[in-house]
Amino acid sequence: MAVRYWFHVPTDALGRTFVLHAEIFPGLVPARHGQNLIKDQAQVRSLAAWLSEQDEAGTLGRYFERPDGLPEDGVVAATTEG
Repeated sequence: MAVRYWFHVPTDALGRTFVLHAEIFPGLVPARHGQNLIKDQAQVRSLAAWLSEQDEAGTLGRYFERPDGLPEDGVVAATTEG
């Protein structure tokens, strides 16, 4: 099987380039794309597919909302530490 990699550096509305880096935990969803892939590849592809499905369904945003009951010091830590 031939594997192709595509890399695109997007630009914002002002034409400035940016790269978004995100640390993920691929084991958050069950691996669905495991055929002929190493475990890490299957997990990452499965997570990417799940995120895409949530986005298409309009439900992705809820995972970025402040959790109910999070104390103020938790908010400070999250916004300070990232």
